[in-house]
Amino acid sequence: MDYRENLLRLFDEWQKDTGMSINKKTFSPDGIVNPNIWFGEANKTRILFVLKETNRWCDICDYVLRRKKDGNHVNWQTWYNVTRWTYLLRHIQDQSFDEMWNHIKHIDEGKRVYNLERVALLNIKKQPGGKATNTDDLIGEFERNNQAYILREMALFGSINYIICCGKGVSHCLSKCYGNLVWKNNHTIARTPEGFLVIDFVHPQSREKKKDLFKRLYDIVSQV
Repeated sequence: MDYRENLLRLFDEWQKDTGMSINKKTFSPDGIVNPNIWFGEANKTRILFVLKETNRWCDICDYVLRRKKDGNHVNWQTWYNVTRWTYLLRHIQDQSFDEMWNHIKHIDEGKRVYNLERVALLNIKKQPGGKATNTDDLIGEFERNNQAYILREMALFGSINYIICCGKGVSHCLSKCYGNLVWKNNHTIARTPEGFLVIDFVHPQSREKKKDLFKRLYDIVSQV
């Protein structure tokens, strides 16, 4: 309850300061998907995915746990990849690459919900957008309205093992929050002052083959 109350207080201040509004659907809330699991003792690997923006207005934490209704098809491409990456990061210490891939290459609703309940999600741009994001617009909106609040929201999450920056411009914004992170391995990894591992990665809607993306993330993390 402390987390939820503090998050709502922060969002209230954020909206008043910027003129955005959840009620008017011009501010898309985000955060820890399931705080009870996130802060539980059994959750040994805490993963934060930092994304650009929602395609349309929604509470992203509720959205990613939605289940199909009446057989209607839902396009979960983005969240299937995030599910795979979550599973990889949670099991890279106790399973081989082939074991992980064979388990998670095909995703059903149960696997999606189970894994995404264990992550936190944060959008650099709180205003909903569309299918494509202009990087300059993303950075400009971040600097005008969101830079002062991003780290305050992240502080509510407590300790984080992995921060995955998803897509062009995201790592630039996060780095500015910290006063410029020091990147290594061809600008793929950095550490925050708290020691959290930051990975500059692709957007989960990338057109690359899902196994190639999985292998790329595996290679990056294995080198750390």
